Amino acid sequence: MVWLYDEVDFAKTYSMNTENGQGVAEALRPSCERAGVAAGLLSSDDEQVLMCVNFRQYVNLKEIAIDARGPSCPRVLRAFANREVTDFDQAEEEPASKEWTLQAR
Repeated sequence: MVWLYDEVDFAKTYSMNTENGQGVAEALRPSCERAGVAAGLLSSDDEQVLMCVNFRQYVNLKEIAIDARGPSCPRVLRAFANREVTDFDQAEEEPASKEWTLQAR
């Protein structure tokens, strides 16, 4: 069995517009370590964060778990499969492979 977390290429995985000391490595957790973890991504300027996750091989994602709470939690998640998105303008202009509207908790 191969765990998805083990296939994340952290050397090529990054985030933009996040507070100092926070990044994808602090936000991504294997499912067995998610309970009770207070780490996450916080925007340094506005409500947008761009997180780029690269994998070592092709993967088939069936589920994405996002734990977002409070008034500043994300409202929209846009995924771009097999494409590199390098800035916020590109992320807003290009059609996403999949887009979800998230419910606040």
